[in-house]
Amino acid sequence: MADKSKQGERCQIQLGPGSIPDHPVGSKFVQDLKCALDQQDQERVSHLLQHRVKCVDAIIELSNDDWMKDPSAQLDPLILLGQQFQVDMGKYDKLDPKLAQQQGPFDDAFASKVISNIAPRSSMLDPLLSVASRAKINYRHNSLQAMDRDCVQRSQIFLDSEQHQYTGPSHNMKRRGPEAFHQALVHGDLRLLKVMVSEYREDVNMVFEVRSKEMEWQAKPVALGVSGLWSLEYKQELTSPLCIAAGHGYTDCLLYLLQRGAKPNMIVGTKNALHAACENAHTECTQHLLEHGANPRLLTEDGLSALHLCNTAQTFQCAKLLLKYRADVNQLSEDLETPLHVAAKQGLHNHVHLYLRYGATVNTMNGHRESPLGCACSSAWSLASQEDYLRVCQVLILSGADVNSVDDENRSPLHKASKNASFQLVQLLLKHKADVNAIDYNGCSPLANVIQTAPFKGELNPHHTVQTLLNHGSHRVWPAAFPKVLKSCADSPKTIEVLFNSYQQIQVTEEWMEAVPEELFQLHRPFYESLFALACSPRSLQHLCRFAARKLFGAQCHALTPRLPLPKCLRAYLLLEPEGLVC
Repeated sequence: MADKSKQGERCQIQLGPGSIPDHPVGSKFVQDLKCALDQQDQERVSHLLQHRVKCVDAIIELSNDDWMKDPSAQLDPLILLGQQFQVDMGKYDKLDPKLAQQQGPFDDAFASKVISNIAPRSSMLDPLLSVASRAKINYRHNSLQAMDRDCVQRSQIFLDSEQHQYTGPSHNMKRRGPEAFHQALVHGDLRLLKVMVSEYREDVNMVFEVRSKEMEWQAKPVALGVSGLWSLEYKQELTSPLCIAAGHGYTDCLLYLLQRGAKPNMIVGTKNALHAACENAHTECTQHLLEHGANPRLLTEDGLSALHLCNTAQTFQCAKLLLKYRADVNQLSEDLETPLHVAAKQGLHNHVHLYLRYGATVNTMNGHRESPLGCACSSAWSLASQEDYLRVCQVLILSGADVNSVDDENRSPLHKASKNASFQLVQLLLKHKADVNAIDYNGCSPLANVIQTAPFKGELNPHHTVQTLLNHGSHRVWPAAFPKVLKSCADSPKTIEVLFNSYQQIQVTEEWMEAVPEELFQLHRPFYESLFALACSPRSLQHLCRFAARKLFGAQCHALTPRLPLPKCLRAYLLLEPEGLVC
């Protein structure tokens, strides 16, 4: 096993999805190799690897079909080629170009060292973590003259991000290699960075593979796809010097790297430097990258553009710069979402204003047939964010958003706002002629949605939403279903009061009393006692007059009642304002 304290290039065993083996399992070479392995003939194995392998990066296919049928089958020692690990490169780990040129890329000592490192470990790994039917050995060194220049820039460097502690420039000046280079970037040490690049010739387009102590489950790849086997492995991240500088906001380091030839459009791992800068709201880094030719329309591995990643209020200036440099305001992600969808979901009213000024399509649909207005209404679930989403929806509606657009489940923005008990959004949508009685594919109306979530939305006062919907002509709950409503909303007596007062007369039964848990009955005792007392008595004359007036006004109750020459308390009574008791 390689000594982790050493620096330099390593040899990584990688599984190559979709790769075609240079030496198939049925070839004479593989048969001879497996025979030599069975006989533990190290000299023979070394000879085969040196003289009969087609190339240094050859893919050797080793079959283990018996294991797939029988997990207890004996594994071949070289099945470890399917497990990702590092082999000590001996003399190469010093990163001395002259020494590397003298030693040559693949000699007897190296082949023997590979075999000696593989064999002793073959019995130490769990079969689930080590089995693989195809494997590839990659041997790389950034000073080998035979290697193509582009390959050198994209060669993977393995680092243990927590192995070495940064102790300042004076300590790192005595060290070379990728780990020192990486630490200089992470800590924004421009002085050390210049030394690493100008004197030690570190590649500004190097690719780092940083491993953390955190572990995650990963699917095991094979040559033709994914094997279906999972293993617990250390979390890994691919990044580059430019991505590190942009992500941390080190403007001086980023400028130096760009001046030394760093590629602003090189995507490493899942994103490029512009994505990292926008994601972390580093405006100056974003500007420098765009000035040096960064393409604002490139997508991350997840299918997001830099404009999609401007998803916080702090990224507003980054979004302005991207649009100034011709970012596509209607560019679609893999989920068919535009930046306007993202801004609406996050409640970013300034971003929404900006995108609409640059020509964003206000009624565009994403993969779930959801409009930006629908996204905003479905995301307004917290009390603290209500004002932000209200402003977003106001801007969208003024720009022509369709308040009755529906998604793939036939849910309108009003359905979503009602489900979140967003009283102000419900009022706004109803003011702009949203259909108060629209039915989704589950057979639910906006009123049914708010009743379902009322027990979990106490801080948003869901009874206000129920009251508003009823005053705009929403169909009432079927009377026979009222016990279910009582059971689900027992902890929201004001919601029950508003619903109950929307009927002329509804029979209170013993089933109602059984639907209310004892602890909630005691908590809201005055209200429930007044409610259950109506089991044997009719409603008051005052209530019956209210019902008659509301029936006359119909869906215009919210508009006509405030015009009546009545005291404010009576107008509130007509609009079903809860009083804490029923009679």
